[in-house]
Parts: sequence; structure tokens; C-alpha cells
Amino acid sequence: MGFFGGELGFSSAPVSKSIFYVTLCWSGLACAFFFASNVTLDPDCIVEHFEVWRVITSPFTLTYPALFFVWLYMWFRFRALERLFGTSRFLALVLLLFTVSQLILTPVLIGLYLLGAIPWSENLGYSTSRYYVTCAPIPPLITLMVIYMRYIPPYARHPFYPFITDRLFIAMLGLQLLASTDLLNSACVFLGIGLGIVYLLPIPGLHSLKFPGPVDSFARRFIKPHFIKADYLDYQRYRRDRLNRRPLLADWHRTERAPSVDLH
Repeated sequence: MGFFGGELGFSSAPVSKSIFYVTLCWSGLACAFFFASNVTLDPDCIVEHFEVWRVITSPFTLTYPALFFVWLYMWFRFRALERLFGTSRFLALVLLLFTVSQLILTPVLIGLYLLGAIPWSENLGYSTSRYYVTCAPIPPLITLMVIYMRYIPPYARHPFYPFITDRLFIAMLGLQLLASTDLLNSACVFLGIGLGIVYLLPIPGLHSLKFPGPVDSFARRFIKPHFIKADYLDYQRYRRDRLNRRPLLADWHRTERAPSVDLH
């Protein structure tokens, strides 16, 4: 479990670590200071006031409790996927998923708003972001859950219930998001499943998508060490302790002998 397990935390997974803490801090501040409605994907504000920054901030703004905890839990689990893919490939995948999902979701919301399908009333004083605050983060999260279940082997959490694996638990989390939200958010769950299925198809060049060489080299030299320095030191300390412990155990097995029994 050293490679896929949790004893090393976010070591060798700077992308998962960054998104985990950025989302945690950003969503906490948005809820604490009551500015979540200013950064969510509100089609009225995008059309009428041209607040395009909502397209960027909305995937990281979580005010729905169930989605908040599922998001944090899954991004802690996605560190195994990042170690398997490599940081460059995983970051390219994450940026691709966020971009594609927003390019699909934003025009659909704007179209529904212009057609009058999304309720809005100046007199009532509420914004559509109150109802669709959980839209934007759902598709990339569900897509990564599908990819995670495809590439990461399952393991049982309890020896007496081997059929209850982490894969079944993740599927139950997805069903919870599907059942605990409204119709539009449920459609976002199916959008994420569809994007995950498309990624798993044998499309040429999709699975080997990475950043260009100069960008990857710059990130490895100047950016990545600042994110993984503490975890890397913990990892090196962990491996050094294990290596120092092995000779002692071997010497103990060599020196500990069964006492001789005199049969006479």
C-alpha cells in the first residue's frame, strides 16, 4: 500500500494536494464571508453583467455539504491516480476535463436562461446561483471517479466483508450525488459519466496527452519542489527508517536460535 495507500499522504501528488487545499480554503472563505453567490456559475450575471470570472471560479466553489465532503474525499483518493499517470499527464487531464465541462455547461445554462427555462425574478430577490451552485464541480469530479475506478484496482476494507470494496463505496458516493440534487445537477452527473467513457475509448493521442517539454521542465524545476518539499522529506524519512529497520530484523532472525534440547 505504499504506492496507492494513504500512509504517505500527498507525497508525489502536487496537483491533487493543490486542488484539495485550494478548494477547501476557497469554499470555506466563500461560505464564511457570504460571497459564494458572486463566484458561482450564474447565467444571469454572465449574460447581463458579463461576469466571466464565474466560469473559472465556479468549479472550485462548493457550498452543498454532500458535494463538499465527496469532493475532498475523492481528491485525497485521486493522489493514487496522479502517481500512476505522472504529474504532467494528470495535470493535463485535469485541465482538459475542467475546460471541456465548462465549455459544455456554460452555453447550456446560458441557453436555458435565454429560453426562460431557468427561473429568475428581480422582485423575489433571488439568484439562479442559489439553485445551481453545485453544477460546475460535478462533471470533472464524476469523470475522474470513472477513470479512477477503471485504473486503480479495488481492495476490500474489511476482512469479513470482502465484497465491500473501495470501488463499491465510490460508486455509492456517485449515486448519492445523483439522488441528492435537482434535475440539472443530476444531468451533470451523467455528463461526467459520459466524459469518463469518452476518455476510456482508444482515441489516438488522448491518453498520452502531456504538457510541452519546456513547460514541463520549468514546472519540475521551479514549481513542483515548493509543493512536495515537505512530503518528499517525509517520504525519504519513511524509506530511510524502513531500510534501517530491515538489517536489524535480519540480524535478529540470524541470532535468535531455538534452544537446544538435551534428550539424554
